[in-house]
Amino acid sequence: MDLLRDLDSGELYLGEVNPRLSGASPMTNLTTEAYADMPLFLFHLLEYMDVEYELDIEEINGRWERGYGEDEVWGQLIISETSQDVELFTATPRTGVWRLDSDGRVSFARQGNDWATLLDESEAFYMRVAAPGDLRCEGAQLGVLVTRGHLQTDDYQLTERCRRWVQGIKAQFASTPLAPATPIVSRLVARA
Repeated sequence: MDLLRDLDSGELYLGEVNPRLSGASPMTNLTTEAYADMPLFLFHLLEYMDVEYELDIEEINGRWERGYGEDEVWGQLIISETSQDVELFTATPRTGVWRLDSDGRVSFARQGNDWATLLDESEAFYMRVAAPGDLRCEGAQLGVLVTRGHLQTDDYQLTERCRRWVQGIKAQFASTPLAPATPIVSRLVARA
């Protein structure tokens, strides 16, 4: 969110809301657009403007469930780097449809930008965030993966299929350690 402050009056104005910071991820954007609902970031605006509003959560959930169908389940992962090493990416997986085989190996299947075309749970749409030349460091977002089916168990643990997707996508990344900086030796000598 960008806020603008009028230096003369001290007034504060909303400049921009970035959907990535508002909780409006790709899947939630699709849902709100598909059912002509209000985009999630607008709720942030309402809160910022101190506007009173009421929501019928059961009605919203019911409408969204009817839209997808009771037996149609989608899962989404935000994949982040967990290593504490700081390196430079030399290769990263590209955006498109990827396939997970029965041995747990992940391979690029085809170009695409619409996960509605996924055939079954063996396919996923991957949206690249980190690109070659970016820094690999702990917490850096690598990409977003959307697939059919659950990615968590009922007790909120990652499913085996989810773990295979993460491991397989992460295997597509390559990086090189950063070259150490050359120490600068001062030629100045302090004199007493």
